[in-house]
Amino acid sequence: RAPCSALSEWLSNSDLCTVISLVRNCNGVARAVSVRLSHGEKWSYKCQLSISHAQDPPAAPSSSNPVCLVIDGLACRPSKPKRRQQGNVHIWASMNDDFQLEIIRVQGGNSAFVHALRANPYMESWVDVDGMMRALAPVFEAAIADEDYPMPHMLGMFTFANKRSSRLRCDAHVSLVDYSVAEEILHLCCSMKEA
Repeated sequence: RAPCSALSEWLSNSDLCTVISLVRNCNGVARAVSVRLSHGEKWSYKCQLSISHAQDPPAAPSSSNPVCLVIDGLACRPSKPKRRQQGNVHIWASMNDDFQLEIIRVQGGNSAFVHALRANPYMESWVDVDGMMRALAPVFEAAIADEDYPMPHMLGMFTFANKRSSRLRCDAHVSLVDYSVAEEILHLCCSMKEA
């Protein structure tokens, strides 16, 4: 990568402030600060920066006060990959003829997880349906009494897990976005995260 013209391209805001403080308060006193140099997302360099008074300062306009920074103890390390968020998965489900809560539509989130839900659409094979039904009870009671119920309605945290694949396991904050009484269709929003 071509050299950059500004330290701000290599330093975080906090480390840049540390270096600025070092330059402004050097006063001939030898001291070093620990910073992390990073240009891009894959690699970073932990090092000590100090001001060299032994070397001639680089050429610069007369109005400036240039200094020579010395890099010491440079250690290169790969940056940790960022955890990918699963995102929101929207599930539409209804009771089938066998009184099973069946997924009839799913979209969003991690594509592998969505495909797995479509391939195995029975909610009881993924999640604690009894617990979800208990959380849904106030909504059903309001619907029977022909009363409005505020939406979205938070149902709680549920674990979605597929016994066939240990990779397909996620915790999710599940909320009810809408409930169609006439069609008996639940629209659930699952805010997924890795379990």
